[in-house]
Amino acid sequence: MLPKSKTFLLGFTTFVLFILSSSTVLAQENWIKSFDFVGANKPIGDVIFVDTEYVLEISISVPISIPDKRFYIKIADEAQPVTPTTPFWEISTSGYPGIDNRTRKELTNRKITFRVVKGDLVIRVKFKIPAENNVIFTVLTPTNKVLKIYTVKSDFRLVTVVLEDNVVGQIKYKLFPSKIYEFEKKVTEIKSSAPEAYEDLISSLLAIADEFNSLGLTELATRIVDVLQDYEFPEPPNPLIMYSMIGVAGVLAATTVVFLLLYLRAKGRASYITETVNSALRDIASLQASLERVDKRLSRDLSSISEKLRRSIR
Repeated sequence: MLPKSKTFLLGFTTFVLFILSSSTVLAQENWIKSFDFVGANKPIGDVIFVDTEYVLEISISVPISIPDKRFYIKIADEAQPVTPTTPFWEISTSGYPGIDNRTRKELTNRKITFRVVKGDLVIRVKFKIPAENNVIFTVLTPTNKVLKIYTVKSDFRLVTVVLEDNVVGQIKYKLFPSKIYEFEKKVTEIKSSAPEAYEDLISSLLAIADEFNSLGLTELATRIVDVLQDYEFPEPPNPLIMYSMIGVAGVLAATTVVFLLLYLRAKGRASYITETVNSALRDIASLQASLERVDKRLSRDLSSISEKLRRSIR
């Protein structure tokens, strides 16, 4: 028979090992049982947008109690409170026993902590993600105009629940600037309804729009797709004119790629960059001249696009 001191030590060691093994097993579980956007703004499918206010309600089930341990819930670093005086967090189930004074003091923080006590917790987080927090990089034009290049984050971790450095729950969405989302939506619609006789021309113009969008000139890119989306294409014109238009459109697409590379790799060569843009404008003028003999309205629309490009580097 073991002495009482050894029996106590063995029992205590077993208890500690149980707690440690329990937390390891629990780290493999998902404590988030459900979540829902309960404010006026909702995701579209699996997409949320920058510069949009959201209220997300999360139901969490803590499966065990661990003395002297805490877990935390964290909103993404890119998130901001809806207003400077509005807390991120609002606890809907005040009866959850893991809430203490420390928890209440953290309502304005991105990360809020709780004691690890078995039970259910419902919490809301109010947030928005400013567009400037979604900028990949900025580009300085030859005339010192700053272009902000935005990105789509396809695996954006919005909320994370963590116990002892182990993730026990997470909520992910795609994060889109709304302008990029609308642009891509319009491109998809145009591709699905493009008249067969104009498919090559439309594809070339959409390639140009894509390159402008990648430059951060999403408004200009959207202007191009708006022209294509609203336009009622007539019976195909003379094939020679069509091929001429497609050829010039291809040159434009290649030019915009050069334009982007020059911005990123040779910012100091201001005069060369300016000449590249001017070359693109001359190509647009050539395409416009071809269109003038086919359709004056489309030619005018292209002229408007050309002017927007010219202003974008001023």
